[in-house]
Amino acid sequence: MIINILGTEYTIIRSTAKKHPLLNETDGFMDESTKEIVIIKNRKPSPGNSEYHLMANEKAVLDRTLRHEIIHAFIAESGLSKSSTQWDEEIIASFFDLQIPKMLKAFQEADCI
Repeated sequence: MIINILGTEYTIIRSTAKKHPLLNETDGFMDESTKEIVIIKNRKPSPGNSEYHLMANEKAVLDRTLRHEIIHAFIAESGLSKSSTQWDEEIIASFFDLQIPKMLKAFQEADCI
């Protein structure tokens, strides 16, 4: 699947850790150099990750992960990544991946979309 991020095409790839070893450490990542967002295809619960216990619905976790990585792409394409630290970006992406569904609902309720 290809999506448009501020005029740049990014390919969303659902993959395995075998094909993308970084997925051994995370459920998804954004690669600005290749314009790819890679999300794990078959997620396995990890006892050390509290998110797995909080969100039993695999689709909800993967949707949140995909939103998170899309937000990273927006940060990169807007040029904000050049003036922020990785920590800043993680805080911003985590905030918005959690809040965008709630914000979207409020915008719809206010009929301002």
